[in-house]
Amino acid sequence: MVFYQLAANLFSPCFDCHPDDAAHADRSPRNKPRAVGNEVELAVSPLAGMRGAAGYHTSVLLGGEEFYFSPFGICCSHKITSHDSTDVKRTFMGTSDLSSKDILAALSDEFRPGSYDILRKNCRSGMA
Repeated sequence: MVFYQLAANLFSPCFDCHPDDAAHADRSPRNKPRAVGNEVELAVSPLAGMRGAAGYHTSVLLGGEEFYFSPFGICCSHKITSHDSTDVKRTFMGTSDLSSKDILAALSDEFRPGSYDILRKNCRSGMA
């Protein structure tokens, strides 16, 4: 129980997804005209580079809400929180009629807590 409380404090975005919360209606301004449905964006940021090689962290934004895969399973946050870098590139991918609740339901079985593996099943497996 103590570990769970510690993890909840350290990784609160993973335990703080409220897909039905009305506060999600107010999103940051967009440069593109708003399409029907939720905007889907891919967020990418560099990790450490080494001798010309680089690693990247990815997550998906649905209507501005971030979804990412971590050792705690599929996590979500009201804003971008999983990227350590301030150099996050956001790419518009299209729109979706799916809600946050739909996304969590669809991905939670495949990307369960404890199934994360840094080499074989990581953020790129779940989000890109």
